[in-house]
Amino acid sequence: MSTGDVMESMMQMILYLQEKEFEQALRIADEILAKDPKNEKVLQIKALLPRTIDKKKKDIEQEQKEIEEEENKRREMGEEEDEEDEDEEESEEEDEVGEYRYENNPSSEEEDDEESSSSEVEGQEKKD
Repeated sequence: MSTGDVMESMMQMILYLQEKEFEQALRIADEILAKDPKNEKVLQIKALLPRTIDKKKKDIEQEQKEIEEEENKRREMGEEEDEEDEDEEESEEEDEVGEYRYENNPSSEEEDDEESSSSEVEGQEKKD
């Protein structure tokens, strides 16, 4: 590798570092060090890259774990809402049954009203 090639490779490595493409930067560092093993700047960068790569992997794993936990919470909340919906449906069914019973079995007040109205009709019929 000529000096120009080394400089170009270093620029490319720096771009990868800025883009957080650490594996690519490590690959370029290895290429540079194969031709220029005493390049101190590249040696320093290469020394830091494994820790950076490990940290990035751990961060990704942590993010994935948090996403899974959030999805599980949402699923649980969805199940709880489903149970609440079922309870509401059951209470609506009970109301419908209650209304049905009420319509078929009028209260004593309604029976009194019906009796008084029928006796009024009977009284009018007798007058005619």
